[in-house]
Amino acid sequence: MTQINKIKFLKIREFLLLLSVTSFIVLFDFNMRWLILIYSPYVFLKIVDDFKYKNFKVFFIIITFVFLLFIHLGINNYIYNFEISKKQFISTFVIGYIAFFTYYFYYDIINSKKNLIYIFFILFILSSLIGIFNLKLDNPTFCGGLKNIFFSASDIYNIGTQYFFKYELGGSEDKIDRINLSFGEYLFKENSHLGMIAPSFILFFLYTHTNEKLYSIKFFLFYIFLLLCFIKSSTTLLLGLFVSSLVILIFQYKRLNKKFITILIFLALIISIIFINDKECKKRVYYQDNFKKIVNSYPSPIDNSTEALELNKKDNFLSKFFNVYSGNISSKVFWYNLKLSIFSIYENPLGWGFQNYSNAHEYLSNKYFRNKKNFDTVIIQFNNKDGSNNLNKIIVEFGIFGIFVYFFIIIYILSSKVSISEKIFLLPFIITQSLRGGGYFNAGFILIIFLIFMSYINRNESNK
Repeated sequence: MTQINKIKFLKIREFLLLLSVTSFIVLFDFNMRWLILIYSPYVFLKIVDDFKYKNFKVFFIIITFVFLLFIHLGINNYIYNFEISKKQFISTFVIGYIAFFTYYFYYDIINSKKNLIYIFFILFILSSLIGIFNLKLDNPTFCGGLKNIFFSASDIYNIGTQYFFKYELGGSEDKIDRINLSFGEYLFKENSHLGMIAPSFILFFLYTHTNEKLYSIKFFLFYIFLLLCFIKSSTTLLLGLFVSSLVILIFQYKRLNKKFITILIFLALIISIIFINDKECKKRVYYQDNFKKIVNSYPSPIDNSTEALELNKKDNFLSKFFNVYSGNISSKVFWYNLKLSIFSIYENPLGWGFQNYSNAHEYLSNKYFRNKKNFDTVIIQFNNKDGSNNLNKIIVEFGIFGIFVYFFIIIYILSSKVSISEKIFLLPFIITQSLRGGGYFNAGFILIIFLIFMSYINRNESNK
């Protein structure tokens, strides 16, 4: 191979890698996440090379991992009479592929993160500009955002639904003070989907900015992106930024420069002020309706059998534990899925199996909640496949093994030998999507989990 051809080959490989990672993390709402598979020829060649030099260790570790996922799923499906779906079957193999992909190309993926960030900025800005130009409508009531300070109630009713709003206001005066001036865009179906990934890009750019000199065009892209994120705000985005900032600030304080520390404190304060003053934000976390109305819908024993008494003890404990508040449908669904994850540990401590959340959700809902007094059956129709967030999904599907996943994340956070720049880029993905997520294959979650694992393994090689 000539030098020119070799350069072309490397450029093509870099492009395909960036396309794979970008599609998996950013373009999930377009169902383009499966483009990560276009890198499979390079993964296959790496496996062949390992076999050529008799390096079988990693291959057998990953294959064993995939096999155990199948066994765990199969046992649960046999016990509870569930069927293994095509989605579960394919997803298990894809997880194995992503594990190989991450292991062989970890450094390439990590080194491409800056290009990934700027591509994301450009894509989102273009999507927003096209949405504004086409007058794409948006839901005007969400957490944060740019509040209505430019239009009167009559203006809102006369021109609002034409230019800003996805739904008619229906003459409801009480909604006027909750209206945001916003626009629809095409990259994400919901503002919360943007919020699943934006905190990582924002915090990493700010960290890079405080350590390196950046070109003015990069500043321009970032501040336009940040402005659009502010306009297209969501509870997910704000909480993701807030919690990620606090985690980084608390556990990495000694490794941060003063500028970045100031930025993190400023972000936390601004978000706190928004939540204190924004009715929509508060409604998505709590409300005046006592959640005990739902909790008290647990079954009570109809006899004095040992099984019934044990069930009653479980219900009493959980009723006290969940004496919290819930608000609109989003917060009710969130707390309900959290409650299911706790019940799941009692019912099946080893977990229900990979991608089996929907079956577990239906089983637990039918057994404990659906036919009980005062139970709002509407909430079981939402997020019954992803658990509202990936924390619930992992706990339900893997039980105590899922707890070990988060125990490892804590070890990763506390490690002083892991690259600080990698932590700032990777951790907000996991933190945010553990608060509000869409499953393993949306917003790059499973890829980030494997990258964190590789980052920890290689912690002594890139401690910066």
